[in-house]
Amino acid sequence: MIRLSGVEVFAAKKKLLSIEDVSIGSGLTAIVGPNGAGKTTLLRAIIGSAASVGAIELNGRQATQFPPLERARLVAYLPQTPTMYWPLTVRAIVSLGRYPHGDADAVSGKAIVDRVLHETGLEMFADRTVATLSGGERARVALARALAVDASALLADEPAAALDPRFQLEIYRRLAAIASDAKTVLVVTHDLNAALTYADRVLMISSGTLVADGPPGDVLNKSMISTVFGVVPDFAANAQSRHIVGYNPTPGD
Repeated sequence: MIRLSGVEVFAAKKKLLSIEDVSIGSGLTAIVGPNGAGKTTLLRAIIGSAASVGAIELNGRQATQFPPLERARLVAYLPQTPTMYWPLTVRAIVSLGRYPHGDADAVSGKAIVDRVLHETGLEMFADRTVATLSGGERARVALARALAVDASALLADEPAAALDPRFQLEIYRRLAAIASDAKTVLVVTHDLNAALTYADRVLMISSGTLVADGPPGDVLNKSMISTVFGVVPDFAANAQSRHIVGYNPTPGD
């Protein structure tokens, strides 16, 4: 469980985020909103990399009370633009996800790394250095590193943005599967159809504030999307799902 109460984040005296009270439990929660709305800032506040005021609790305990390694074991984070500075192999980078547990070289740690490499389709790249990979392949390596933490909560910022359609589908299915195992998954995404399809809950943020919170079909409606994103969505539906097939300018644009 993650709870934010009276949380505010500032930069150069400008308020970037203001969350009055929200609790996030198990399941897949999608965070949506326009560019600059405060979505990434929200994730960074939870992991402690963005200085904030107010209360952030992890499992009923103030986040600031956790030693760094314990907090890293509890919450894994995949940034929007992961950087890999050294020409390490894919396996070595994914193994870094086991660092908070101290078992990267142990049998249990290696087993988790092997499983994650398989689940993300990276087995064939395991012994290649990241410098030889494409941008999309590196994005999958970064996700695998976060998955290797095997944390109770996973925070992912645009995890499928650099991936081709097949791996976008596989990544969202994988995140949904993790969430179904009583874990907390927070995903920042601009893909509203992915949120409609895979999320259990949607938080919509605009200008640093939470403007809607609820089931995907309730939050991602024509009125809210038009108001927050400035475009009018066209929806289509079948017996299994409802999705957006296009966007139109708002009247007067």
